[in-house]
Amino acid sequence: MKVMGKLATPLWLVQDDGRVVWCNGAARSHLGLGGESDDSDLRARLDSGRPVLKGGELGIEGTLAFTVGGQDRAVRCRLSRTEGMNGFDGTCMLAEAAPAAPPRDEERCADNCESIDQMTTLVHHLSHELRTPLNAVVGFSEIIADDLMPSNGAQRYREYAGEIRAAAAYMLDLINNLLDLARIQAGALELNEEHCDIDRLVGVTVHMVAQRAKTAGVEISASTPETLPAVVGDPVLIRQMLTNLIVNAVKFSAPVRGRVEVTTRRETDGGLAVIVRDTGIGMRPEQIPLALSPFLQVHHPTMVSDKGSGLGLPLTKALIERHGGTLAIRSAPGAGTEVRLAFPADRVGRTRARSLDS
Repeated sequence: MKVMGKLATPLWLVQDDGRVVWCNGAARSHLGLGGESDDSDLRARLDSGRPVLKGGELGIEGTLAFTVGGQDRAVRCRLSRTEGMNGFDGTCMLAEAAPAAPPRDEERCADNCESIDQMTTLVHHLSHELRTPLNAVVGFSEIIADDLMPSNGAQRYREYAGEIRAAAAYMLDLINNLLDLARIQAGALELNEEHCDIDRLVGVTVHMVAQRAKTAGVEISASTPETLPAVVGDPVLIRQMLTNLIVNAVKFSAPVRGRVEVTTRRETDGGLAVIVRDTGIGMRPEQIPLALSPFLQVHHPTMVSDKGSGLGLPLTKALIERHGGTLAIRSAPGAGTEVRLAFPADRVGRTRARSLDS
């Protein structure tokens, strides 16, 4: 018994009536018992078990529930019957804590296959998104480098340089979004928090998108209450969320008499919501999860193709959740879409934010 008492494997001797008549130090630690505590009332019962053959002897592998301080603690054990061990009268079960079972081969295979599928999908979408702008960069730069249009070169080359810059900016934006998503998923995205004036951030973002909306024939407006309080958050990331939602709304609005409205309001629970509504093509309910998946977009046959990585909504959802908030979408085909960005009450201040310029 002295040797067994020093083993690192938790061991118990349990009588048929459930009373634990002996346990070693490792077993006491496993149950959170002090080295000198009284365990005379320690009891155990077999919650579940199955017969196993170990070393030529039949035993049981199952779960023992130990009653400690009025509470049950389940321990996965291997049990074998022993007769009159070291003065203990009657028949006892020697319970040995079983090591955690390794994942089964089929579980490991399923996990590996899922990881491979996710990586394959990521590589496929990423290569597709980068191929077009990279081809533009290579093609236009070759024309400029080889001076293939000497007669009207200056003007055309300026246009091509603009195309190269736009393609490079798109790729940089794509890579930055991917890195942001990766940091969020790894729990490594730090928030540079301050009191943010949501009214001003909405106004600045709407003004920035106004020319794009005008070109697309979409009317855009913003409405915020006079008494809107400050929100504690990262202003750069909040503006990124607003930009993603408003640009998306303009992109999917009808080109004739299209309208995008941005409103803000206090919630009954003390939180604050920014709502972006559009009069666009809308989505069926089953398409909403697709729109929230990275690299996936909801296409419509009446829409002119517009390039986009499909990362805007998934990234916005991840960013608002990083702020402890939520993103919700309501939509119906032909009836437009409403996206609600909700900040929790513990991030909403009691006074209006100071201007970010002050």
